[in-house]
Amino acid sequence: GVARAEAGAKVVIADIELEAAMAGQTQLDANGHQSISAQVDVSDESSVIALRDAAVKTFGSVDILINNAGVMHATKPLFATTTADLEWVFSVNVGGVMNGVRSFVPLFIEQGTPAWILNTASEHSLGVPHLGGGLYTASKHAVLGLSDVLRRELPEHIGVSVLCPGITGTTLWKASERRQDRYGGAEAGSELPARNTILIGIISFRKYIPSNKVTRTGVCREFFEFFTSSLLLVFFLSDILYSIFTQFFDFLWGWLVFIYLSCTKVFF
Repeated sequence: GVARAEAGAKVVIADIELEAAMAGQTQLDANGHQSISAQVDVSDESSVIALRDAAVKTFGSVDILINNAGVMHATKPLFATTTADLEWVFSVNVGGVMNGVRSFVPLFIEQGTPAWILNTASEHSLGVPHLGGGLYTASKHAVLGLSDVLRRELPEHIGVSVLCPGITGTTLWKASERRQDRYGGAEAGSELPARNTILIGIISFRKYIPSNKVTRTGVCREFFEFFTSSLLLVFFLSDILYSIFTQFFDFLWGWLVFIYLSCTKVFF
């Protein structure tokens, strides 16, 4: 919101926690920007429609929609998740995006002026498995999928993009502590240690680059401390070397097969 405001945009900040939305508005107002804040439950379509109407009433039109709300249940394996976990995560992470789309796209079409929709997905939309967060991973795959379809269905004056961030400094891990009663009520949140996430990423040959500066610093510090104080380093390196060699031979074998087929004119 700050970046858009500094570029001249009028900003509407929506959050299920009104205090958080108002804090954002206070920050923008203090710097001379125009903004309003609202308490919105994105899993409730009527709440999102009310947000749209408030934005139009205040500023006259809307040109950019950012569907950014997201939640995650306390980390647990998929087989241990509940129906309430499933309904909550998908109602917010996927249903919230759809409620935004259904509420604002007709307005964008009616306005007929350039507009843009940004849907926040995740690195987990791109093949990075989140152990302990299977429902979250699945929901973010869904956001990527529906965005791909939406982009092709809308008029040319409405653009669609997807943001796929890595680890950021948010309260996502604690979201279940604020879960609505209709989705099973509050549940103790969890905070996956940064070093565990990094280890999972390295072992699976993934790149983890936290977007938030403070988080990034903390991750690097925990990662270093873990390796300088843990006897697991020997076992970790042996696993890494094994993975490197197996991947190398798979790569080499693939090229040998390709060269053989090329020489025998199997490819035309």
